[in-house]
Amino acid sequence: MPDLGYIQPPPLTPTEILKSLENLNTILSIRLNLDEHHKIPYHFKDYTIQNGRVTFKVKGEFEVDLTVADEDPESQFWFIDFKFLFSPSVSDLAPHLRSHIEQQVNKALAEEGLTGCYKYLHGLVLSHQISEFRRQAVALSRGTWVETLAVEPLNRALSIQYWLNRYGQKGPKSWIILGVHSGKRKTGVPHPKDTPRLFLRWFREGKEMKDVDIPFQTATVSAESLLKTVIAQHIRLILEATYDQLLKKPIYAKGGARVAVYLDNEQPSESKLTVQLTSERQVFIKIEPITGRCIVGPASRLTGLHEFKFNQDIPDADKFLHARIDELRYDAIAEYISSRSVTAGWHRLPNPGLGREDLKALVPEGTAQVLWFKRSGWTKNWHLAVSMGSTGESWWLIETTEPTPQVISHGPRKIEKKMVHMLHESRNVRSPMQLPAIFARISNLVDWKNKTTRDLVKLSFQGLESCRSAKLDGTPRHGAEASGQPNSPENNVVMITEARINIPVPDTLKTMKENIDQDIAFDSNTGMLALRLRSKIGDSVIPTLVERTIRVFRLVEFVKVLQEHSASLKCEQISLGKITFTYGTSRAAQDLDKMDEDTPSKQYTAMIDFSGSANSMSLILEKGNPHLMIADLLRSILNGKEGLGGVATLLPVTLPLLAGLDTIEMAWATVSKTKGEVFVLVRATDWYEIRYNILSASSDSNISTNLRKVTFEIKLRHRAGVPWWDIRRSDQQDPLGDDIEAVLKPVWNLSGTGFQGMRPHRNLDHKVNN
Repeated sequence: MPDLGYIQPPPLTPTEILKSLENLNTILSIRLNLDEHHKIPYHFKDYTIQNGRVTFKVKGEFEVDLTVADEDPESQFWFIDFKFLFSPSVSDLAPHLRSHIEQQVNKALAEEGLTGCYKYLHGLVLSHQISEFRRQAVALSRGTWVETLAVEPLNRALSIQYWLNRYGQKGPKSWIILGVHSGKRKTGVPHPKDTPRLFLRWFREGKEMKDVDIPFQTATVSAESLLKTVIAQHIRLILEATYDQLLKKPIYAKGGARVAVYLDNEQPSESKLTVQLTSERQVFIKIEPITGRCIVGPASRLTGLHEFKFNQDIPDADKFLHARIDELRYDAIAEYISSRSVTAGWHRLPNPGLGREDLKALVPEGTAQVLWFKRSGWTKNWHLAVSMGSTGESWWLIETTEPTPQVISHGPRKIEKKMVHMLHESRNVRSPMQLPAIFARISNLVDWKNKTTRDLVKLSFQGLESCRSAKLDGTPRHGAEASGQPNSPENNVVMITEARINIPVPDTLKTMKENIDQDIAFDSNTGMLALRLRSKIGDSVIPTLVERTIRVFRLVEFVKVLQEHSASLKCEQISLGKITFTYGTSRAAQDLDKMDEDTPSKQYTAMIDFSGSANSMSLILEKGNPHLMIADLLRSILNGKEGLGGVATLLPVTLPLLAGLDTIEMAWATVSKTKGEVFVLVRATDWYEIRYNILSASSDSNISTNLRKVTFEIKLRHRAGVPWWDIRRSDQQDPLGDDIEAVLKPVWNLSGTGFQGMRPHRNLDHKVNN
């Protein structure tokens, strides 16, 4: 533009800038609350005014900043800034894209006002979300979902076909269409809430599923989550239909065999149908979400053969899958009976010549297969038959003759053994004065499998206690003072509840019960555990009961474990959340080596912390403890099935070895790295490697040093029920040995108390600590 020679106005001061922004805030507030209050779109109701601009926010879609240029209420709004509120999306718009949006928004504001601004930006967001779904779907089809997806862009819509290879080229197809719905109601009556939205159409095996609601998120765009949600519904329909078909069969309806279905709407790979085949065997049927093929497990020869048949009727899986399961059950029963009949002197035979019509009058209706057996010494006319069908299994003793078969005797016998549960009623003798009490099953409150614990807890009201006395007691409370609420008759007192549980108490807890918790009492005579619980009036005491019960059960279990390992572990301190114990090298183990006669017994302290609200427990070791090397592995064992028992078994076994490995590392720490270095690798709690990198001068003038690696492998083995550490060299390639093997030869051949040389490796008793 030409320079017209105008005098540049002086810059505004901060005070003038602040005053201008305040004036703009006032103008915007008056205009939106008075002049254009009825013109604001329904979806623009969420707005804020500050810094001279109004910010309209549409949740999960976008945020736009507008302002005005003068005080005229008829003047248009002007665009300032814009950003997307869904993810993933660009955080900073490109200059050309921002310029385009600014032009279009200002044009819409000039023509239709705020309504036009919303319509344009809302449509822009919908188109951008569909593009993001398309981008992610294409990435999936080229990555983890390769050759199972077909992505096809449509006119402002997207089609995704899944399970491409499941049906074959001529089979039915399954796909989804993601597009934009007008948002108009079927009645034709407009409503301010009506606005275009993303919608999903699902076609399952060529048929549109109109009665199924598929929820999907637009605030967080995820094509994989959308596909998993749709496929989870597809798998649900297949497994539910199969489950319903199986329940119609008498063997499942009457409890002769168990069938269960588990459905997961978020993780379709977890959905499965579990079916009992025999008294000792059950299988699960899953549908792989990516390929759509059936998976039968656990893997075996039988399930592998039938898995192929399961995937032959894929287009109508919900109609024929139950029949394939029946065939699998028949073959499993036949395999089960045949394998055991051989050891009893029976051998399986083909059909002795009886037709289906001949057997129809004998076997139950719905019989699918008949097995024939004969024992050595029987005449040729006598046979043992086992019929299998939808009603179960029946055993028959049949004599055949040349003209017609004749049934001598028959009697159906179930293979499965049914367990009968007897319910015993207990008489309750009431006294004239009885405190309120509630009985509940522990198994309904706590997921704890303890067969020695009576599955019953008695909750009884013991009275009220002032918050001041509860505070003086020093016990945890959940009253008004703790919550900071004002003093009131309800907040000045707490309710005292007593919970009684029958549980065997170890002797150690009987003697230390006063030091554990003053709100816990053990009765060694009756085996009763009493818990005193405090709660605010009106609040449930169940969460506190569950937390205390879990801690007590863990405490009892841990003390039992420590008693079983009292020879190697010594309990030092017990509380309702922590157990501290010590362990170390015993004097008997030290006597095995005369070099350690004057070495004092080294004791280490460990603590189990189970005070957290979560189910995880932590193992805390002191500094310098050799077991810090495998602390993570011990923590995993502690929180696994083996629990503290597995940790208590490993600590004394691994202590001498880990102490020796620490000694090796400390000894090599002082060696110059120009001579070499050592690495101790932990493969598992019973498997270690010692790797030496030895540097030496090379005969080649071009190479200054020569690196040589020597590796020893240490594994825990058992001989005659006694654990031994097996040490052997794992890097040796030459069977005749090398110079290092020659140096180690006296070591491999050396034997003594607690260790035995077995060339070319060495076995050490776990008690040896050098």
